[in-house]
Amino acid sequence: MSKVHERSNDQRGPPLWNLIPIGFAATCVIVLGATPALAQSDVQAWGGFLASGTVRGELGVWAEGQIRVTNDIGHLGQRNLRLGLGWEPSPDLSIYGGYAVFRNTPVDDRASSTEHRTWQQLLVTLHSSPKLRLIGRTRTEQRWRENASGTSWRARQMLRGVMPLGKPGAPSAIVTSEVFFELADTRWGVRSGLDQVRTFAGVGIPLKPGLSTEIGYLNQTLIGRDRPGPNHIAQITLVARF
Repeated sequence: MSKVHERSNDQRGPPLWNLIPIGFAATCVIVLGATPALAQSDVQAWGGFLASGTVRGELGVWAEGQIRVTNDIGHLGQRNLRLGLGWEPSPDLSIYGGYAVFRNTPVDDRASSTEHRTWQQLLVTLHSSPKLRLIGRTRTEQRWRENASGTSWRARQMLRGVMPLGKPGAPSAIVTSEVFFELADTRWGVRSGLDQVRTFAGVGIPLKPGLSTEIGYLNQTLIGRDRPGPNHIAQITLVARF
């Protein structure tokens, strides 16, 4: 089981399934109501899964996928898949690396594009107590676009806080913030410097041991002149630990 993430000990999982559609619907309503004052903002819905854990000793595997529905939740803008292998030498530390592919489909007349990435990440538990768990994630990515020259080098730093809302097995409040830095310009449009900030607030609902879902609101702020306003995103992720 992936040791740097919180574990679910809930033995009463099935009743909490009822909270998933209610929570996601409520999040969509909040997101839809957040955008009228920001004409350039977009309303989106992201849905995905994350499965990780150890398979033999300290050898870990990582699988993550997501679809992103953009343009006021009316257009399938992106599909992505991230796979990796890792090493978990202690309960509070893991190191992973692997390959990811992203398929982007713009709303306008631009052609669809495929992006390939190699990635590396370090996960560290910074603080752990009954009331709060803090996790830091440092991720680096090397990105290539098909039919385009140049490599994008990007660094991402995330801080994640998990606060249980009751006894073990109860839902948890989750807050994350992730900063993206581009380290090099490319001919396909990447500019070096601070690129974006993603901030998430939501709830984690344990379904059964090793399986949970995270539902909430994600704010994606793009940095730079002539870039659209913040994107308001309803996000749901199915999380499996083994």
